[in-house]
Amino acid sequence: MSWTSDKRVCKALYFSLQRANQIDLLVEFDDAGTLKMKDLLFFNMHSTVDLRRQEAIILAFRLDNEFTTIYKAKFENNETSATSIAKMVEIMLKENKTVEDLSDKVDSCYKFKDERIR
Repeated sequence: MSWTSDKRVCKALYFSLQRANQIDLLVEFDDAGTLKMKDLLFFNMHSTVDLRRQEAIILAFRLDNEFTTIYKAKFENNETSATSIAKMVEIMLKENKTVEDLSDKVDSCYKFKDERIR
């Protein structure tokens, strides 16, 4: 998948990351997809791996909550909150993964209004 404003998953992730103060409000949508995990606020290169994992879990829990309550996304492929959060955290802990990579993972876990169930 590509980072595009035509996909609700990309827009939902972009605005959720902004609400969580993970990306600056001045970062344009088109540029956000190329941001690396290490560029997001939760990813502190000077903290321990365990602390980064805790921060990633907190953020992934928040994203899961926003996707299901604000955007009314449903789970796909027998996913649950727990499995979706774990998959997001796996991406978030890899410093060179991008927001677009994260949106691909989110897209595989959640069905947003503008897409069909796989």
